[in-house]
Amino acid sequence: MIALLIGSLAYWLLVCRIDDVAEPWDGRNYWRLWYPASVAVAALAGCWLRQRGWSAGVIVTFAQWPVMWLTSRQPTISPIAPMMLAALALAPIGAATLAGGWRGRLPAGSN
Repeated sequence: MIALLIGSLAYWLLVCRIDDVAEPWDGRNYWRLWYPASVAVAALAGCWLRQRGWSAGVIVTFAQWPVMWLTSRQPTISPIAPMMLAALALAPIGAATLAGGWRGRLPAGSN
């Protein structure tokens, strides 16, 4: 899980650099590229985490929060940010949960 968190932080920092924004969701490619890719990453991590797969969606999505704090030009982050991240986490949580459940159902020896 630590590796997933570090990778997610690096991913969102890269997103901010590429799109030249302080908050990943402000990027011009967020909905078209970065967010769908984060859902896919969460699903892959969900396969790895199996029954705890849902947590991959939380980690990948909420990794945006410290990135916003680091890259923001303002000293404080909007109190709305956690609520927005919670809403954004729904799709990655769902994808990671489904992927973890699917992997958990594979017959022994096929992992």
